[in-house]
Amino acid sequence: MQLALDVPTITQRVQAIPERLLTRLLFTDFNNVAKSERGRGATTRLDADTELMIAKAGNLWWGFLHFLELIEYNRTTNGAEPDIPLLSHYLLNLFLSINVLLEPQTFDNYDLAYNYVFTDDFLTRDFDTQTHGELFRKDATTLSFEITRFQANQFDGLVRIHQNFVNYLSTHTDADARDLATQIANHPLLEMRREAKFLNDEQQTYKKWISFDPPKFWRASEAMPNPIPQTSVTDKMTIATYPADQMIPAMRYLIQMALSRKASNETAIDISTDFRLMMEFLIRPFLNERQNSMNIMTTFLMMALGDYPILFRDTPFGEGNYHLLGEYNLLRTRISAGADKLYDVIMQDPLEMEATLLYPKENQQADVEYTATLQVQNPALERGIIANHKKNFGAFQTKIQNLSATLSSPE
Repeated sequence: MQLALDVPTITQRVQAIPERLLTRLLFTDFNNVAKSERGRGATTRLDADTELMIAKAGNLWWGFLHFLELIEYNRTTNGAEPDIPLLSHYLLNLFLSINVLLEPQTFDNYDLAYNYVFTDDFLTRDFDTQTHGELFRKDATTLSFEITRFQANQFDGLVRIHQNFVNYLSTHTDADARDLATQIANHPLLEMRREAKFLNDEQQTYKKWISFDPPKFWRASEAMPNPIPQTSVTDKMTIATYPADQMIPAMRYLIQMALSRKASNETAIDISTDFRLMMEFLIRPFLNERQNSMNIMTTFLMMALGDYPILFRDTPFGEGNYHLLGEYNLLRTRISAGADKLYDVIMQDPLEMEATLLYPKENQQADVEYTATLQVQNPALERGIIANHKKNFGAFQTKIQNLSATLSSPE
């Protein structure tokens, strides 16, 4: 199956976004943590952490443009749109590279990551998970939530995204996909755990949540009781990710599923919402998940599927998102509102200091207002940030100008 992505329109949208805003789109807290160099008063010189974030943003956007460039190259060279497995291969490598570029905390370490990602053609070759093995989880990850707040409809939402994925894999033309469906079909999605107390070497008491005997698991084929029986208010519900050896294949086929849904004319917002839920609760490939990486993947997917980037609130999504499993439309509306607000923001000249996002929140009638800070209040710091973008977005600007020229030239 093939999917025709509208590369000219996507490129124009990226080009319409001010460089200053491009960094904020990828790092939701950028304007809250940006700093000048210490001890210099009102200076336009940035501290190393702030400059590193800008450098990372410039290269991440360069990577997205390279993804568009490869699509256009395949289209013009082969006279046809690239097929979905090839598109998903490019996107998978782009998404896996995100954490490689986010991980370094110093420019010296970042140079090593940069050279790894951008050597040769990082999207077309196979991503070497061994080289950066420390980024990927080795075991199943568990996400625990207070049982007093967990509801049966949240389990139903977890079953929905899991079962839709299994159904997609089961009818896939690729035998590996069908094998994966068999492996994860009976995955224990949810477990109730109990509190236990232990003594450490210093004879100090600490708490840990352990399995019941026998374990209390719920799989997709099992109905969740409502209300949920519990032995204590300290009991916790725990969602388990897919096993570590299945996370990269699952991520690959999840991207293929997203592209296939787009080919079937489903909306980018619906597709991206399910993608975000699957990545957050069942796949989670990275050992130390950064909320920025999930936001970046969701934004890049939205753009690839023909929508606008997402302007997220200043505070990143936290680990308490399990309620979104039962209230799918909350996350859907937040993603949609973020894309709509981004469109409004880029229509304003000059760029506003901040924007207001109206987010629906669980159990509340009215939407809650959240701030999306677009510039810092310190004029000297803001001038330094703008100047630093010109320095660190040079490769990005060259790439987008070349891509635009290619798209506008007669074939």
